[in-house]
Amino acid sequence: MAADKCFLDLLAISFSNYLIRVEIAFRLFGVVFAGQWLTIGSQHSERCPAGLVRKSSGQLGSGKLLSVPQQREKGMNSSADKVTEALEDLCIPYEIIRIDPMFADTAQFCETYGYSLEHTCNTILVASRKEPKKFAACVVLANTRLDVNKRVRNLLGVSKVSFATPEQTLEITGMQLGGVTPLALPSQLPLYVDQRVLALQWVILGGGSREIKVKVAPSIFGALRAEIIPELALRTDALGAGKES
Repeated sequence: MAADKCFLDLLAISFSNYLIRVEIAFRLFGVVFAGQWLTIGSQHSERCPAGLVRKSSGQLGSGKLLSVPQQREKGMNSSADKVTEALEDLCIPYEIIRIDPMFADTAQFCETYGYSLEHTCNTILVASRKEPKKFAACVVLANTRLDVNKRVRNLLGVSKVSFATPEQTLEITGMQLGGVTPLALPSQLPLYVDQRVLALQWVILGGGSREIKVKVAPSIFGALRAEIIPELALRTDALGAGKES
């Protein structure tokens, strides 16, 4: 009996040492046990595990999901890098959807990758017509039209306002049309969001580049300290009624 007990004690000690070695090995390779994320080789897991790419149980269409390290290996531009960094800083779950830049404009994106206009947002930069120039970023659903002449004009407190030119958009945001996003915008730039956006479970936003889109919960606008505006946009069934981000 004493010999059996001694044998069992040795077996328990050996098994315990084995588990310790296994845990150390997994930690060295970056596997996070408690956070439900398998992040081998990711330098971002310690920064914010909740900000890593999360695959949804729903249908994602044909967009290709990439982890942050994969994106950087493919040479994403600096604006897109700033967007992913902003998402990680906010610690809000999100998805990165990589797309063909030829289909970055809202209509083509929705048609090609199977997303609805009702869940896809346009981020539109507007500008006052007179000096000194005033700019603002506005987020509206793609099945609505930004109320530039009334709502936006009153918000900016100017007599006339219009859509910013592609050149102005690039200068102010660092992003091209088709990739403009409310993320990583200049801190002094006002951000207005149509109240309809908050009624959804998730939305599609630009990713700072024409090569990616971001799928995220609209609660992100609270973290961005956006101003939520009722009736910022007008309902319309005309796809071309609003300028696309």
